[in-house]
Amino acid sequence: MKKHSVLRNMCLLVVCLALLTGCGKEQSEASSGNVVNATSPLEVDPEALNGVSITLPQDMTRETVSDIQHDFIQDGKQVGGIVIVDIPNEMLESPYGYLLQISDLIGQQLMPDVDSDEIEFIGAGGNVYAYMEVYTGKGEDIRYYHYLLRGETYLYDIWFSYDEIDTEAASQILATVSSEDIIAELNKSPF
Repeated sequence: MKKHSVLRNMCLLVVCLALLTGCGKEQSEASSGNVVNATSPLEVDPEALNGVSITLPQDMTRETVSDIQHDFIQDGKQVGGIVIVDIPNEMLESPYGYLLQISDLIGQQLMPDVDSDEIEFIGAGGNVYAYMEVYTGKGEDIRYYHYLLRGETYLYDIWFSYDEIDTEAASQILATVSSEDIIAELNKSPF
């Protein structure tokens, strides 16, 4: 009888541990929901992104991921962020000729784990607050929109998840961006 009781308790313990491990994994994956994971080997001043002021809605927080990436978190999910990206100036000076390459570079640098067939250029244009606006996704399925802001030292990509943050909310956030590095003259839209 004792043998069965011990065996049964051990089995219950194993099942409980398996369930807890599985639930913890599901919760951490669901809560992070991270898709954007900047991997560009840029060497930047560790305080570069801290020098960019952005006012977020009360229910959204800004979390430091690395020297080149800060995420915007809402309800435990990554819904946007600011990333320092590496796009050559010659592409930015003539964006009409390089729209597809700029979009590809954004995909490579910010979403390296996402199949490149799932990220393609959707549209681009100017924005009141940014030098360039780029939508990424597949076909008509827009997944993210990116706002490129040029600085004297760095190029910033402020991005949002299309399903989580509407363009009006994104514009309200973009209107609050300020930095000594981000120069208004550099951010006059070419479109």
